[in-house]
Amino acid sequence: MIEAIKKHIGVDKEKQFTREWQDLDQLFNKWSKAEHNRIQGKIDPERQIDHELWDE
Repeated sequence: MIEAIKKHIGVDKEKQFTREWQDLDQLFNKWSKAEHNRIQGKIDPERQIDHELWDE
């Protein structure tokens, strides 16, 4: 019974997405501190929680 449950919920499921990507590796350690700060400054506001949408 336990084996049937494991199979049904996917505990023993074979991994499908095991491929590793290196397509962005060339970007690591390439940005200057100023470039990083500029880009991060554009990303940070997008990560803010809009409490008006989530608070009841």
